[in-house]
Amino acid sequence: MEVGVVQVQPEAVILSAPLAPNINHRGTVFGGSASAVAILAAWSLLHTRLFGEGIASRLVIQRNTMSYEWPKDGTFTAEAAIESAEARERFLRMLKRRGKARITVTSVLNFGGKVAGRFEGEFVALCNRCPINYSTEYCVIKPRSAVGCGEVRTASFAIDVHHCVQRILRAMHNVF
Repeated sequence: MEVGVVQVQPEAVILSAPLAPNINHRGTVFGGSASAVAILAAWSLLHTRLFGEGIASRLVIQRNTMSYEWPKDGTFTAEAAIESAEARERFLRMLKRRGKARITVTSVLNFGGKVAGRFEGEFVALCNRCPINYSTEYCVIKPRSAVGCGEVRTASFAIDVHHCVQRILRAMHNVF
């Protein structure tokens, strides 16, 4: 898929993907690839938000819809956003209080200066409640307690969120 990171901000994540590894029999981007990039942008936005809040969680997609409005015959982008600050705050409050929460995230596919597709997905976050340290290639988390949400260990080092997402993408690229 050769997904690249264009921008990572607290309010939006933009990913890009070229045509060549995502081409279909019509010479345009395969719909499954476009959908996967849109989902990855949305997931990355939530992941970086939770990481920034110091919350260790498992994040999964529960359901989604995708509309394809324009064919893409070149490099395209997926820009993910959470529609409202209220929804974001309600999601974080529920996750901290109950250990699980749902939120809807959108991604807009852009190509050639036009909106080429729209994604809307509902994601579920579950706090890690494991009393042992959880570590991955891209971030290190330590638990607050056996029953609470974890917190990101930042005292000894700082992790650039942009690099964190790049490592996630590299790891996912190795899977695909």
